[in-house]
Amino acid sequence: MKQIETLAYTAGYKDADFMEAAGRAVAEEAYTRGSRFTIVCGKGNNAGDGLVAARYLVQKGLEVEVILLFTEGSPLFEKQLVAYQALGASCRHINSAEEVRFKDVIIVALFGTGFVGELAGLPLKVVQKINEIKAFVIAVDIPAGLNGETGEVLSDALKADITVTLGLPKTGLFQGYEYTGDIKVVSFGLPDFCIEKAVASYELFEGSVLFPERKRTWHKYERGYVLALAGSEGMMGAAALSTEAALRSGAGIIKLLIHKKDASLLLYLKPEVLAAFLEDSMQQEWLRASALLVGPGMGRQSNQDLLSLLNLGEKPLVLDADALWWLSLKTFKPPKGAILTPHRGEMARIGQDPQTFANENDIIIVLKGAPTIIYAKDKIPLIMLGAPSVMATAGSGDVLTGIIASFLAQKLAPYQAAITAVAIHSLAGQIAFEEKGFGALASDFIEAIPAAIKKLNR
Repeated sequence: MKQIETLAYTAGYKDADFMEAAGRAVAEEAYTRGSRFTIVCGKGNNAGDGLVAARYLVQKGLEVEVILLFTEGSPLFEKQLVAYQALGASCRHINSAEEVRFKDVIIVALFGTGFVGELAGLPLKVVQKINEIKAFVIAVDIPAGLNGETGEVLSDALKADITVTLGLPKTGLFQGYEYTGDIKVVSFGLPDFCIEKAVASYELFEGSVLFPERKRTWHKYERGYVLALAGSEGMMGAAALSTEAALRSGAGIIKLLIHKKDASLLLYLKPEVLAAFLEDSMQQEWLRASALLVGPGMGRQSNQDLLSLLNLGEKPLVLDADALWWLSLKTFKPPKGAILTPHRGEMARIGQDPQTFANENDIIIVLKGAPTIIYAKDKIPLIMLGAPSVMATAGSGDVLTGIIASFLAQKLAPYQAAITAVAIHSLAGQIAFEEKGFGALASDFIEAIPAAIKKLNR
């Protein structure tokens, strides 16, 4: 960001104009959050952005108090302070955190993305007090105390409800995701020719998702046939969740590969899930299938069925859970074009950097977590936001695997299927959370899939 801004200044753009636009963008985000505001300011240009926001809020007729932690600041900060004080609005310098009585919404403009080291002294105490109270907290550009590049927090950092980040998102926001709350990227007027000079290490997904073509004349096999190798004694819940999620996501038919001796386990599944017996129909069903779903609840007793299925040839494929465990033992190589859905612990067990592993094997990795990151060969890693913390629950990953398999079966290209599935999964989690709160289960996410698809596919 420093390099981009320097280019803009060289081209004749003014830092005062950028600050005005940045502060206005923060104020516009704040308008919807309440009517009584405390703006906590440091002494640099980040604090200047906060003062501009304060001025706009006052001009809007809202109740505002500015709290200053330092007695002097940067030239731009001082200029904005004079402009704010000319409105006759409340502004005071404090010497201790105990002096502050915060209003309903707190805008924190203490330190910008250049912050390194640790919070200390009065800024640390103010941040800790904010973290302890019930108020809506907006961080300007980055939460105070968070390293903008690494996400490192050495002492403490502000826990924001929303971070209004300026210009471009910063890597530290996602490595320190615990502190950011929702992330809103806003423009402050940087010209495109400067932004184009930036070399991104990640890309933040902000586009729309792609859905498969629909035909009125399709029968169920044309709509998409998912063949699943999942579930085992004591672990049929994973198979139940992944197969139902595939159906709820639009697949026309799903069959579960199972041994005849285990046929009674089918009672755990939805009646719409059919059986295909491993002993006599694996190859036949493989030929008919549009996509493969492999791993959830499969077990770790034997990998023979897994290897037999993979040896039949390449098909659109998603590998999860126990299939990833067998992969980490190097019992097979992931087929070209496969989608893997590890969480960070499973990726560590595989033992390679996800981008390197994706490049070397020409596969797609959906690295589950907060946030989820999608890696693909020769692509910039894609950060996917939106999943609520309630989705950290047993079975959530099985649901995602089913959604991915469904869109593979419906003929979306693997990379696009991964993006669409993650977006639907996250939105289904939000819908379930709104209805069930923190008691939402993975099965509730499945119930919300149709509503999520309807909303995204308007």
